[in-house]
Amino acid sequence: MRTKAPHIQEWMGAHESLLVDRTVSAEFERYLESRPWNPSRLDWSLIEHVEFEMVEGWEADVVDFSNATPLGRHSHLMFMYSGSEPSLIARMGDGLRDVDLIYSASAGARYFCGVDMASGFPVPIFEDFAEFDGFSKVSFRM
Repeated sequence: MRTKAPHIQEWMGAHESLLVDRTVSAEFERYLESRPWNPSRLDWSLIEHVEFEMVEGWEADVVDFSNATPLGRHSHLMFMYSGSEPSLIARMGDGLRDVDLIYSASAGARYFCGVDMASGFPVPIFEDFAEFDGFSKVSFRM
């Protein structure tokens, strides 16, 4: 389970975060599977989106960039590793600035979505999602 990796445990200890049950991850996975796909990732040519390139100093700009997207309306993010594992909930700014670290033990494209907090409980908003390509780009659904 990737959320048990030492670097993720250390990150969670340093940031306000929590894990949600794998049933929530499975729901998000099902939602994503209903979108258009290429063989190994979403087919962004069929999904309205904007792309953020992670060039030097990107951590200072990614939150402002996201504010112009539906994902930016939320206070928190849910990082899914797979539909069969717990997902990580983190504050928007902390999570976006560390998306490369959060997904560093997970090869390939990874997906995350916005989360609202209602009476202290996370409410994921699956349609407000983004993809980290595993290297240097984040695609935000518009």
